[in-house]
Amino acid sequence: MRKWFSLTLILFLVLPVAAQQRTGNIYGKVVDTDGNPLPGVTVTLTGSLTAPISVITSAEGVFRFLSLAPGRDYKVTAELEGFKTVTRENIIVSLGRNTEITLAMEMGTLEEEVTVIAATPVVETKRTTVAENITRDVLQSLPTSRDPWVILQQAPGVMVDRENVGGSESGQMAGFYSKGGGSEMWSIDGASIEDPSSVSSITYFDFDAFEEMNVTLGGGDVTVATGGVNVNMVTRRGGNNVSLGGRFYLTDQKFQADNLTDELRAEGVQGTNIIRNIKDYGFNTGGPFFKDKAWWWLSYGVQDIKSNNIYGNPDDTLLANYAAKINLQLVPQNRFEAFVHIGNKEKFGRSASYSFPRGWHQTGKYHFGTPIIKVEDEHMFGDNLFVSAKYSYSGGGFNMIPTDDEEMQQLMRYDVTAGIYRNSYWFYRADRPTHNFRLMANYFNDKLFGVSHEVKIGVEYRYSTGAHEWRTPGNVYTEYNYNYPTVDITGDNIPDLVDNIEWIYVERGWRDNNTVTEYVGFFSDTITVGRLNAILGFRYSHQHPRIGSFTMTAVEKDNGAWTNNFTTTAINAIDSLLPGLNIPTVDPDYAWKVFSPRLGLTYDLFGDGKTIVKLSLGQYGEFMGT
Repeated sequence: MRKWFSLTLILFLVLPVAAQQRTGNIYGKVVDTDGNPLPGVTVTLTGSLTAPISVITSAEGVFRFLSLAPGRDYKVTAELEGFKTVTRENIIVSLGRNTEITLAMEMGTLEEEVTVIAATPVVETKRTTVAENITRDVLQSLPTSRDPWVILQQAPGVMVDRENVGGSESGQMAGFYSKGGGSEMWSIDGASIEDPSSVSSITYFDFDAFEEMNVTLGGGDVTVATGGVNVNMVTRRGGNNVSLGGRFYLTDQKFQADNLTDELRAEGVQGTNIIRNIKDYGFNTGGPFFKDKAWWWLSYGVQDIKSNNIYGNPDDTLLANYAAKINLQLVPQNRFEAFVHIGNKEKFGRSASYSFPRGWHQTGKYHFGTPIIKVEDEHMFGDNLFVSAKYSYSGGGFNMIPTDDEEMQQLMRYDVTAGIYRNSYWFYRADRPTHNFRLMANYFNDKLFGVSHEVKIGVEYRYSTGAHEWRTPGNVYTEYNYNYPTVDITGDNIPDLVDNIEWIYVERGWRDNNTVTEYVGFFSDTITVGRLNAILGFRYSHQHPRIGSFTMTAVEKDNGAWTNNFTTTAINAIDSLLPGLNIPTVDPDYAWKVFSPRLGLTYDLFGDGKTIVKLSLGQYGEFMGT
C-alpha cells in the first residue's frame, strides 16, 4: 500500500478543496460602524438559483449560507431595528469556495437602505488547498479544443502528454502528471466518476454543459482520498429565468496547413495525422417548474471528429452526451438534486496500425453510453447543523470490436510474411460499474470553549467492479504464409521452409472479475482564534479486494470461426482436449487500512484579508483499482 506525504507552504492566493463538491458557500459577518459585531440581524439571501433564505446572526454577528450553486447574481440583505438596511449585490459564489463578506450597518431606520455593489474578495482565510477555478466565462472565451484535458494544461504544475491542436486529439483521454504523486480523481456534480480499473475519468463530456471546473493540485482536506490531481466539474442548472443556448463549431481540412515537407518525406515519413472535418454542436436549456421551488435543466452535445492517421486510414470518433438535472427547494432549509449524465463514445479505427489496418470499432457498454446517476439531499437544521446525503452510480464499460468483423464470427488469420492480421482480431470488453454513498454533517459553533469551530464528520461507502474479457472470436486463430522454417518434413531434425502450412492456436482467452469494497470515515475541525485558523482532521479508509467467480470457455462450438472452418469431429476433439475452466471466488483476508492525518494553518498577516500565510501537512492514501 502506497502513501503520499506532502507539505505545502503558501504565501499567495489559494483556493479551497473542491473534490466531489458542486457548490460554494457565503460566510459573512455583520458589524456596526465601529466594527463591533451585531447579533440578532435578519440576513436574507436571494438570487436566480435559490429560494429566499433568511438567517439570524449569532452573538458574534456571524451568518452562513451553505451549499449554493455557482453564480454571479446573489444578493444579501441585512435588517435590524434602529439601523439602516444594508444590501450587497452581485455576490459571486464559485465552486468549492467560501465567499467571505462583511456588512457594516449604520444607525438609522429600516426604511433607509444602503446598497453596495462591489467585487467579491478572492482571498479565502480558512482553506489551505492549492487549486485552480475556471468559470463558465473563461471556459467559453479560451481558444481551446473544448475538452477538460486541454483545460488541465492551464493549471500550474500539470504536465499533459499531448498538444491538442484544433481538436486533432479530442475524443481521447490525455495522460497528465503533477508533482506530488497519487491517483487522479474525477467528479461531476458531486458524483465520483473514477474508472475503477484505469483510475481516470469514466466518460467524456459536453464542454458547453459546464458551469465551472476546479483542478485541485494539493492540500486537500479530509474529503480527499489521494494526493494526485483532483478534477471536479459542475454542470449548469435551471433557475428562475428560462434559458436556451446552442452552438455549432466547424473545423475543416481546408482550414489546415500541410506540414509534411519534402525533407520529412526524404527521411521516410509517409504521412501525418490530418483533420478531415470536425463538427461540434448542441444545445442546453433550463428554467423553473415553479419559481423559487423547483427547476429543470437539460443539455445535448455532439462532437463528430473525422481524421486520418499517419497511414491514411480513418481514425474517427463520435461523442454524444446527454445531461439532465432537477433541483427542488420546497422549503428554504432543504435542497434536493437529481442529476443524470450519459456519455457515449464511438471510435472508428482505434489503434489502427500497419499490422491492424482498420483498427477497432469502440462502442459503449450500453446503447446510449455510460450512465452516471446522482441523487442528493441537503438540510440545514437551525443555524448550526448542515447534513447531506448522496448516492451516485457510474455504469462504466466499453467494447472494442474489430472493424473487419463486427459480429465477431470470422477466423482471425495472421499473415506472417506480410505482418498483417486479416479477417478479424482480438476483441475486448470492459464492465466497470461503481456505487458510492456519502453521509456528511457540518456543525458550526462560534463560541465553543471561547473560540469558533467548524466541525465536519462523515462516512463513505464504495463498491466497484472490474470485469474484462480479451480474446479472439471463438478463441481460435491461425498463422500462415511463413517466411522461415517451421517443421521438419525431411527427417533430418532440422526445420524446413514449408509452403501452405498453417498453425492453429486455441486458447481460453483472458478474463477477470474483480471487486473492491471501501469504507471511509473522516473528521475535521477548523478552529478560529482571531486571525489564526487551525484545521485538524483525519481520514480512515478500509479497502478490501475480491475476485468473483467466472467461467473461461475455450471452444465456442457455435461461433462462425469454428463452424465455417472446421468439421464437427475436429471441433469436438479439440473441445475435449481443452475444456472450459470454472474459476472460483477468491475472498482474501487482506485489505488496505490507511489512517490519513491532516493539518492546516492559515494566518491573516495584516488583518485585512488580503495576504494569507498558509501551511498544509497531509498524508494521503491511494485508490485501489479493480
